[in-house]
Amino acid sequence: MKKTLFDKVWDAHVVDTVQDGPQVLYIDKHLIHEVTSPQAFNELVDRNIPVFRPDQIVATADHNTPTLDQHLPVKDELSRKQLAQLSLPAATRYLLQMQAGESPLNTINASAVTDEQVAQEAAPEWLVAHVEKAPTLLVVTVDLALIASMDKDLERVGLVSGGSIYPLAWNILLAARNEGYGGTMTTWGVAEEQGVKNLLGIPPSWAVAAIMPLGKPVKQLTRLKRKPVEEILVTNSWGASA
Repeated sequence: MKKTLFDKVWDAHVVDTVQDGPQVLYIDKHLIHEVTSPQAFNELVDRNIPVFRPDQIVATADHNTPTLDQHLPVKDELSRKQLAQLSLPAATRYLLQMQAGESPLNTINASAVTDEQVAQEAAPEWLVAHVEKAPTLLVVTVDLALIASMDKDLERVGLVSGGSIYPLAWNILLAARNEGYGGTMTTWGVAEEQGVKNLLGIPPSWAVAAIMPLGKPVKQLTRLKRKPVEEILVTNSWGASA
């Protein structure tokens, strides 16, 4: 019996045949996407094993990455769930460091919280529930080619670049509140920036600055308690009272 082209390609890739069962095929090109592949990579990390033949893998963000209206907030339920999951590692680390009496995620003092502890800890859902349940998520991004990073050569974490984007994010929250909506600015997802960029198709030269859940408040907001100005303001030199 003559073989079709499909039969020839199939037979050339057979590795093993189970008696009265299926055949095992050699896969020479592995295509992955952004919906279930991240979970697979998380399992590789948990098992401390590398990706086998990464040069044979092609990853595309094509399942729930919008091709139209990419400038609009994220409303897709699956995308919101994945953004919430991407926020969990940093949120968990933040909580564990607080419980250890540390100032979470600071760049000066080394943390006693290990990566293994973060991986083993089941973070409370309330930490990122607002990301998943909010009607709309606004992902704030910035084109790094347009940002003047005046402190980029200093031996510390950069701060100046944020001055070009976070006032905008704050004004968005003020405008939302004026219209009867509520929101909050989160940066936990920024710690998994590449995952967020892959999920939403954000270009390589752009950075994720914040993820902002927006919706109608379930109750009226109350005035925040803040320290008196005298406790946080100094004049002329460090340590001088205002």
